[in-house]
Amino acid sequence: MRHSRPGNHYGDRIKKLVRDSMESDFVRETGDRVKSFVTEQPILSTCLGLAAGVVLGMMIRRRD
Repeated sequence: MRHSRPGNHYGDRIKKLVRDSMESDFVRETGDRVKSFVTEQPILSTCLGLAAGVVLGMMIRRRD
């Protein structure tokens, strides 16, 4: 048995905000720049990713 209650208006606002942010020009342009950087310079992007992983690993390990 389902009880009727008012709808969740906050959920509707969040859905609209997420949809609008995903369709914005800034997000699309930044995504295109990242994809082109990775495809044009794969070795450099791999090195940057590994370096970021090492730094994050060191920061997490230091807290333990």
